[in-house]
Amino acid sequence: MEKIKIVIADDHLILRDGLKAALNFMPDLEVIGEAGDGVEVIEISKKLVPDVILMDISMPRLDGISATKELKKILPKIKIIILTMHDNRQFILDALYSGVDGFLLKMGQISDVQNAVKLVMQGKKYFDKNISKQLGIDLENCDDIEDAIKGVKPFDLSNREMEILKCISFGMSTRAISKKLSLSYHTLTNHRKSICVKVGANNTADLILFCLKHKISIEKH
Repeated sequence: MEKIKIVIADDHLILRDGLKAALNFMPDLEVIGEAGDGVEVIEISKKLVPDVILMDISMPRLDGISATKELKKILPKIKIIILTMHDNRQFILDALYSGVDGFLLKMGQISDVQNAVKLVMQGKKYFDKNISKQLGIDLENCDDIEDAIKGVKPFDLSNREMEILKCISFGMSTRAISKKLSLSYHTLTNHRKSICVKVGANNTADLILFCLKHKISIEKH
């Protein structure tokens, strides 16, 4: 029986080693290559032409979603499964729009990875149940995934969080936002933490970039 050829793309060597050992233990799977960043996985895939790529999102030089878009253009037959720790809506939607064949979270089990690889090779899609729950749609039974996710917001912010985000987009200080919205410093800080988690931001600069990308501004408030 011909084995399913796999390439693992992740910038953490320990994770690659563990995943490689677990997958190679299966008689019908074989890891034929590894990559530590998005540029490298494109180069390796063009050379080895695997059946499946297990792709992390956050990698140096080129992120996994950008690498997926490029690979889908040049090697459309390769199946790509996102394997990541990121589960916020924006990352999920960006991945789905890039044409991935599956989306798994790293906190899952190795059996999930094995099942995902086998299913995508059958022409099916495989998505972690938490992903469907996060988006509020049944991805497993969608006839047209792109059509199904058109109505899904890229972020799930409350009205108050949107107010705060718009103020941040305008460059307002924490004190100014507190005064404008009549919020205590503690309450505002908690809201900011919640916003960062929901949109995948680490700091104010990330939040401002997010606002620019999605055309969120205080003028619309």
